[in-house]
Amino acid sequence: MDRERQIIDSYLRIFALVLLGVFFLPFDFYGDQPVWPWLGILDGTWTDVTALLMPVGLAVSFWLLARAGWEKLSLSAALMGLWLLGLWVMISADLGAHSLHVFAHLTDGLPPLFARTFGLLLFGIVLLAAGIRLGASGFLGANGEGSPLADPWPVARVWTALGMGLVVLFYLLPYRGSVPLLQLLTSIWASSSMLATAGTPALLAGQILAMGPFFFVLAAGPRLWRRAPDHGGVLFVLLLAFVPALSVLVGIRNFNVLFSYTLLHLRASALILAFALGFSLALPALWRGAWNEVPWTFGRFTSLDRLLTIALRESSDKLGRGLPSLIRWLLRRRLRLWREAAGLAAAEKSQLLPVMHFLTECWQEERAQGQRLPSRPGWWLRGHWLSLALVAALSVLAGLTALAGLREDSERSCSLGPGSAAIETIFTELIPLAIVEKNKAPAHSALATLTEALDGVQVDHPGLKERVLAVLRLGAKGRRRLHSLWRARDRLNLYLHRQHLPYFVRSRVRSAGPGRDDLFYLLTYRVENCFRYRELGGPKSFSVLQLQRADSLNVIEQYVGATAEEEPFVSILMDRVDAFIRGRLVAVAEWGDAAGQLVRDGVHAAGADLSQLAEGVDGRLGQLVVEGLARHELHHKWLGLEPDPPTALWTWMSGHSDESVRAVSSEVGAFLGELAYRPAYARLRLAVILVALASEEGQRGPHGFARSFILARLFRVELPKPGPRLKISKPLFSLSLAALSDEELSLRIDVLHQELFGVPVPRFVRVE
Repeated sequence: MDRERQIIDSYLRIFALVLLGVFFLPFDFYGDQPVWPWLGILDGTWTDVTALLMPVGLAVSFWLLARAGWEKLSLSAALMGLWLLGLWVMISADLGAHSLHVFAHLTDGLPPLFARTFGLLLFGIVLLAAGIRLGASGFLGANGEGSPLADPWPVARVWTALGMGLVVLFYLLPYRGSVPLLQLLTSIWASSSMLATAGTPALLAGQILAMGPFFFVLAAGPRLWRRAPDHGGVLFVLLLAFVPALSVLVGIRNFNVLFSYTLLHLRASALILAFALGFSLALPALWRGAWNEVPWTFGRFTSLDRLLTIALRESSDKLGRGLPSLIRWLLRRRLRLWREAAGLAAAEKSQLLPVMHFLTECWQEERAQGQRLPSRPGWWLRGHWLSLALVAALSVLAGLTALAGLREDSERSCSLGPGSAAIETIFTELIPLAIVEKNKAPAHSALATLTEALDGVQVDHPGLKERVLAVLRLGAKGRRRLHSLWRARDRLNLYLHRQHLPYFVRSRVRSAGPGRDDLFYLLTYRVENCFRYRELGGPKSFSVLQLQRADSLNVIEQYVGATAEEEPFVSILMDRVDAFIRGRLVAVAEWGDAAGQLVRDGVHAAGADLSQLAEGVDGRLGQLVVEGLARHELHHKWLGLEPDPPTALWTWMSGHSDESVRAVSSEVGAFLGELAYRPAYARLRLAVILVALASEEGQRGPHGFARSFILARLFRVELPKPGPRLKISKPLFSLSLAALSDEELSLRIDVLHQELFGVPVPRFVRVE
């Protein structure tokens, strides 16, 4: 009985059901609403749809393989082929402008360290587990079908060493400005001496869990000179189950916060376990079956032996030149295995002798012709391995560079044209009228007028009509086609940018309540300026658009800037910044309390006077505020909208969902990036933050939590757990801020960013 094949067969039957269940779980979120696979299929590109259907395809394939009755060699090869195809689909699904994030949540809730190069950690674990299983003593029976003719122990040790090396490399790659292994060990040592402090045990537990795979590597060290018991032992199980079990535990922790988020964790856990277990079972089985075991199973010839024998018969008349040297080398090894296996065969020996006789004759004939078979494959590459490895590495780097280029905006310039009167009418009048008509009246006169106007500019701007109408058509379907709407909007904005047309659009879809159509509207803007900003001393650069509302829709935006992962631009809404300066800053500056004094101090520190606040964005102070807010949005783009939260923030928000903590982390970084622009601007901004926190509304959401967290860390005061109402002492913070020099304030901002994110605050300079 081949126990290894039985285990693979059981895996196929069990995970066929598991992967089928995975398809019915949500794979992404829009706000706090889960996105289900059937919604994604409507909106996805062909790669996205393929990725969404991959669990179903694997489930059906597993079910068919389990019923096919193939021998272990073919079964293992088919299983590995299916998972390699799945990996290709996983990579391809992230190429689109609006990827549906089918696999983006695999590391949600895991230690933040895991999210950066999770593939390296996963492949290290899989290779380590496969090496342990390949060298396990349970497969080394002296007799019986399936017994190995050659010992795979040397190969098993190589796999084990490579797996250990990949996991250790994962912990040594610099992360947030430090080596993760040293950082975690230092934090564990520091936390262990403060167990009596509230929150420290939970923090220590998280740090130890983040070290889990490294501890398993230490435990696997003896496997380099001693075989694992049975078929891999307990360590084999722990290696594969640790990360999926951790994902499940985090999902359970989110059960009371957001149930559908728990389902997202279950999906991630099932996919990670299915891949890791399948690969670590199939890889050693394939190697053992092809290289070490007797060349038949249960008295029957394997498909590989039939194939090789047929190929040899057909090429027997020109054996020396009819078969590639690699195939002849494999045949020679297979013949040796046949000879050794014949001495072990007690039954069905008569079936083996004719084939063995034919193979022996062919080999003797080949030797009589003076043709020596190579002792190892690839003899023609001797002395060229280093060159070939260098060429392969350069090819991979070139491919990755080209791939990165495809995902970025190919038009990096910020040149703008004047725009014609017809285009001005389309974006400022006709598109808003079509939006109003869609939401209020069944007639189509405005849409017909817009279509006619687009026909009129088709000669000068071919393709504009199709892109505008696609946005309107998809917007009418509401949330049902939300991802498609985003893609259409991005295609329109990119087209406008490449045509140097100074216009920009932003789409919104709002639920109108049960039984009613969703509310869709399209906001249009003129692009007043477009500037390129580059990270000082870094490779990243971004486009910043200064936008002015061009439509007359009765929609008032509550934000002064916007950043989206899928957009190549950072946008600043100049009309909202102007309202912020003329309204909020002017009003606070007139107050007689500590916050008003802070604003006045900031104005004087900037070398201006209060009268210049009334000039809005056109004045000197207005430009200071515009540049500061641009740094806020640039930091969002630099760090990402869902960054790995720092440990201190995880501890403070331990009762909130992972998604909420990531959102607050993004805002914490953006606020620090904004405050680091100039000390004078920091004083102005901190005054507004104090005013916002004085109200309950200003303490809510990611921005409110981020404001509270930053103030407490900057001024080194104890911050209670997030709650419905925080008591903020404006005089206390105002006096603390006034007592700080510009140098000390800048230093504190830099140090806090370094503590939280592991690197100094990025500085951005305008390059065009």
